[in-house]
Amino acid sequence: MEEKKSNIKLIIKVSVGTVLAVLVALGIVKYLIDNSTKKLYCKSSYGTITLVYNKKEIISYEVTDKLTFNYEVQNQLAKEIGTESYINQFITAFVTDFNGYCK
Repeated sequence: MEEKKSNIKLIIKVSVGTVLAVLVALGIVKYLIDNSTKKLYCKSSYGTITLVYNKKEIISYEVTDKLTFNYEVQNQLAKEIGTESYINQFITAFVTDFNGYCK
């Protein structure tokens, strides 16, 4: 009888450990997906702009020639509407206003 209780306790411990390991693994995957960075490169006759962003915000930018970028204002807008929506609007505006392209 004692051996049976011992085996049941072992099975429960292994099961709980496995569930915890799976939860930790899922948490790590979610963290990596949420915090993975993407890069947008746009070019026109006015210059180039590169935006580095993740799901939550614009992380950094680089501009050349005649282009300017107000990081604080644009990053706040990206946070408010979501970076994917912001990037889509940015691409449309850049292509329309500067006759350029983005990739």
